[in-house]
Amino acid sequence: MNDVTSCGKADVIGLGDGDGTEATVATEGAGLAAVAACVGADGGEADTGSDGGVVQPSHRSAATAVEVERRVTRGGLLHSSASRGRSVGMAAPADILSELSVREPLRGHLATRAPRLASPKSGTASAVLIALFAREGDTHVWLVRRSEGLRRHSGQVALPGGKRDLTDTSGLHTALREAEEEIGLPATSLDVLGQLDDLVTGTGFTISPFVAWVTKPFTPRPNVDEVARVFDVPLRVFFEKARGIPPFHGYSVEGELVWGATGKILRDLVAVLREAMPTS
Repeated sequence: MNDVTSCGKADVIGLGDGDGTEATVATEGAGLAAVAACVGADGGEADTGSDGGVVQPSHRSAATAVEVERRVTRGGLLHSSASRGRSVGMAAPADILSELSVREPLRGHLATRAPRLASPKSGTASAVLIALFAREGDTHVWLVRRSEGLRRHSGQVALPGGKRDLTDTSGLHTALREAEEEIGLPATSLDVLGQLDDLVTGTGFTISPFVAWVTKPFTPRPNVDEVARVFDVPLRVFFEKARGIPPFHGYSVEGELVWGATGKILRDLVAVLREAMPTS
């Protein structure tokens, strides 16, 4: 596994927009709290998976970051390239983010914007799936936590996804294949809405995020060799400001910390969704 986020630097490069995520994050003045957030109780790190997937810090490191968050003034919001000039840090619209207000508007807007694709030379090609679905009238997204039995980087949070195989015909093929392998989500249960901008990490991966809507009842079947937990989070969580001390700057939800590349991809989604919802 290779680092996505390291102490003192946001290694999520994006495509060089100068949106804040490419720049070195200043930790000077944060004192011991920043050090604790970086190294965690066990020295945990944030990384890409061995298969190129985007993973997050271990439970122990995340817990340390959450504790630091309680004691230190929260860091500034890292805006996504799609969000400059928009209020990504604002709460979700007062009305529930229903399937009606999300699915077709998002599809339509993604169809009108060409995703910014990184050069093939920018890094190892990988892809992730942002699988959305409706629960009690609100839009949710599926996330995973990696198995504790993995040799390295166990207990880390990710979007379903991984490195592109030689037999994959496209980035979308990669994202769909990985989602079925990791959580048992078949492509036949998905309505693909479109693609977000590529994300280049400082550790040599180019991540292509694809957005899809789960169209059929789905009960996760995690591959226990890779995934310890499959859980869903309301999409509205990512309309709020990220909190914490860089690099542990993200969203505490369902007992997990969503940050780094995964947090940025979800903020990119929110920015695009805001564009698709002019009244929000």
